[in-house]
Amino acid sequence: MRCSIQTNTRKLYNNAFVLSSKPYTTYMFKALDVRDNSEVVILGQKWLNSIKKLRELDHQNILVCQGCKQPVRVRAGEKIRKHFAHKHLENCSYEDESAILRNSRAVLYEWLVGKFDKNVTIEKQVDGTELFRPIDCWVTQGSKVFAYWIIDSKINPDKRITLQNIAKKLRIHFHLVFCSDLLHTDQDNPNKIFLTTTEREFIQRSKYDEAHCYGYSAAGGSLHYLDAENRKLITFRNLLLNHKPQVYTGCNINSDLGELLVSPKTGEFVHKGEQEKWQKNEEEIRAVEEESIRESSEKMKLSDSSFEKMNKKKKCEICGEMTDDWLSFNAKTGLCKCSSCFHQGKF
Repeated sequence: MRCSIQTNTRKLYNNAFVLSSKPYTTYMFKALDVRDNSEVVILGQKWLNSIKKLRELDHQNILVCQGCKQPVRVRAGEKIRKHFAHKHLENCSYEDESAILRNSRAVLYEWLVGKFDKNVTIEKQVDGTELFRPIDCWVTQGSKVFAYWIIDSKINPDKRITLQNIAKKLRIHFHLVFCSDLLHTDQDNPNKIFLTTTEREFIQRSKYDEAHCYGYSAAGGSLHYLDAENRKLITFRNLLLNHKPQVYTGCNINSDLGELLVSPKTGEFVHKGEQEKWQKNEEEIRAVEEESIRESSEKMKLSDSSFEKMNKKKKCEICGEMTDDWLSFNAKTGLCKCSSCFHQGKF
């Protein structure tokens, strides 16, 4: 069995932009304006052509990190994706993050903006939680909230539990996305995948798993992998354990971000054709259920008919009276023995 392992040594060029040659940094895409504590997203449409204005705010130390409140500077160039960086990094609560994570976050943000426009923010800091970094992307769609958390490496048990607990506590649609560098598939079978403990712990159930479920077996779960460099999303649907503890099989779906859809109700990633396939699957299941109900109804009608037939008045073979108060019935003769004759000791 051969395993295809994608390493994270590749260059992170994306549309001619790269974040940094350093593997781990504390760069960010969001800063706070100290004058009114408003959010400044450097990738947002508002600042797309206003880098000069941002640099002026930078020179006045008006822009600060939302984690440590220290001044940040604007970094932008022809080959560098626009971002903020600490001027003097001292005890920032945010951990260093990989260039792969940063690039994936930017690509996901840009894609979500294309779907939800101004309802998207990046690096969302949620007060009152113990999250070890901001939530990568956050969508507010009316009364609904969708959160997206990108995973670029294995997560230790304590942090996994913290993330799982907070996702439940927030009571929102919380979506997990792995960087494609973590994707390990079998070279001989693209539908077979080797999962780490982190991946296994974060398998999420989706209604679209049912669209890839054959027969009436229980559906498995889903995992999503973002290839930021090539702007693709790889999803494994209906993941089921094949060999303990790490070998799983499922349905491998690969889409360009330009073709990828999103559920307006849940914020879930939806590949082209999945909704139609799910609807067809639902219709087939509904047809089977309706047929089962029809057959059960027919059986009940037959049962009711037999009951009514048995409870009609019969002629007593002893006294000759027609009665529905009988104790036994002879189907061959069509005659019965009534209760009155029994009480009179006639049989």
